[in-house]
Amino acid sequence: MVAAREAFLDGDHYRPLRSTITALAAEHAPRPSRLVVDLVGGTGHYLSPVLDALPISWGLTVDLSAAALRRASRTHQRAAALAADVWGPLPLARRTAGVVLSVFGPRNIAEIDRILDADGILVLATAGPEHLQELRDRLGMIGVDPRKTDRLRHALAGFTPIVEDTVRWRLALQHDEVRALAAMGPGSHHLDVGQRERAVDALPDLTGITAVINVAVLRRRR
Repeated sequence: MVAAREAFLDGDHYRPLRSTITALAAEHAPRPSRLVVDLVGGTGHYLSPVLDALPISWGLTVDLSAAALRRASRTHQRAAALAADVWGPLPLARRTAGVVLSVFGPRNIAEIDRILDADGILVLATAGPEHLQELRDRLGMIGVDPRKTDRLRHALAGFTPIVEDTVRWRLALQHDEVRALAAMGPGSHHLDVGQRERAVDALPDLTGITAVINVAVLRRRR
């Protein structure tokens, strides 16, 4: 899964999302912002450009995958990697993070609230209902739960949205890129490999796929 994620993201297919996250973090992070925490950050793909945009900040990728953390620890000279379960207490002191990134992964709102400093921001990216819609039925990929938005809004009742944006673009993917995309998320465990391979082989040589990501910047209510 980690190798597939690295291969796909290194192809710069999610550049519009990466650019949006970087811009919003740079525009709304408190000054000075000493620590940027990327929760379930995988290989550090989204953390690295944020650190470039915040030159006095240090970064920390939190993930459970040793393979992902090895890559994340090398992604930036001011980045470190930490093995921890985001559903449990994070091994970080209270009010130490100026920025928390949560891109697609699970999120423990109580712990995010605890580690964010007084003016800190949460940059949250979640898949929209139309995300990868051309592949979901053909490859048996898991779709977006229609109740997710309501659950997330309830969980974030203690936060105030500063910015809410939808990033939409078209991916143009060849077969190997489609395979990497399908294999890089946790939903890949639910796919029958043989069925997936046959479905990919039946696609056009170059397949257009919709990407729709909701991105929000939030602060704790005072």
